[in-house]
Amino acid sequence: MAPTPARISREQAVEAAFVVLDRDGLDGFSMRALGRELGVDAMAVYHHVPNKAALIDLVVDEVWLMAARGGSERDVAETGQAAEPRWQEIIAAPMRTIRRILLAHPNLAPIVGTRPASTPTVLGLLEHIVGECAGAGLPPASALPLVDCLVAFTVGKVLAEVRQPMGGPAPDQEAIAAGLTPAGFPHIVAALQSGYSWSPNEQFERGLSALIDGWDRG
Repeated sequence: MAPTPARISREQAVEAAFVVLDRDGLDGFSMRALGRELGVDAMAVYHHVPNKAALIDLVVDEVWLMAARGGSERDVAETGQAAEPRWQEIIAAPMRTIRRILLAHPNLAPIVGTRPASTPTVLGLLEHIVGECAGAGLPPASALPLVDCLVAFTVGKVLAEVRQPMGGPAPDQEAIAAGLTPAGFPHIVAALQSGYSWSPNEQFERGLSALIDGWDRG
């Protein structure tokens, strides 16, 4: 009689998926690799999910759950009680948390940016965000596309910030900047000489505010 496969929890599978994705990226992610990380046969993972795509969706679920928890915990920590923020704050908070999560797990950025909102968990969290915004004055028809734009902006900024270029190593950006001349690139050189510097946090916050503050409430 064949031995009974070791049992694992869904939470263990998701936690191990984070580890494998952090280490090996999506190209190196497989049910077999996940089984090795957990010390079980890959078939044990199939007890919880039918395939790799479903497990990836659970990882995306966890990112959004972490983002939701981060926003609510910060509200209480800053005010000492449950706050009643403006819709601008409601919609910005999860984006800041998602950015922090993706900076800690950069291999998840393209996954979060491309997996559609199709699971009950993600749809439920979107429903909550849109509902909170509606209660604070931003209609759902305006809130939902704004969330789409903000997620795309946030993920795109993380991808640029972690600087893991596809297609091979990127050229030395400092060397390129040093080689620019006013004759060839007058506007870029003027920006650099006026004090421009690569400041991801500041640029993210500025872009986030610009998108939110300039959004048509409809």
